[in-house]
Amino acid sequence: MKLKTAIAITCMISAGTLTASADSKVIVDPAQEGAPSQETALSVDTKITFTSTGVQIENGGDTRAFKYADIGGIRFVTSTSSVTVIERDAKYALRTNPVETELEITGHAGTPVPLSIFSLNGQQMLSTLNWQGETLNVATLAPGTYLVRINNETFKFIKK
Repeated sequence: MKLKTAIAITCMISAGTLTASADSKVIVDPAQEGAPSQETALSVDTKITFTSTGVQIENGGDTRAFKYADIGGIRFVTSTSSVTVIERDAKYALRTNPVETELEITGHAGTPVPLSIFSLNGQQMLSTLNWQGETLNVATLAPGTYLVRINNETFKFIKK
């Protein structure tokens, strides 16, 4: 086993049991070159246990066990494709799109709501828990495509 893998597994062993979230999977890469990787979908019920001899992944009724000597690496992958863009029949609407410096959103009823802006790779660029309908200054954002999430509605906008 490679030194980096041994160090990573040692760190994971000290963590004991981990729990993962939905839209994720764990991939166990083999130590032997050419052997297939093993993928397991993760849910909130998935349990990953690092024992003194290996890794055990329990997912519902399915249990998989891997000896440390057979593991070349362990990767946790989260899908970012689960973002839903709602543009039709929404309470809110983007006033202009694309935008240069200010993002105007219509349809606000006056009660403060959470608002966040994300890049397409999932990085949160701006966030407030108490948005009250004011125009958002997006001048500092790099040109590109972004998602704005207002309460439970998501819109795509382009920053020039």
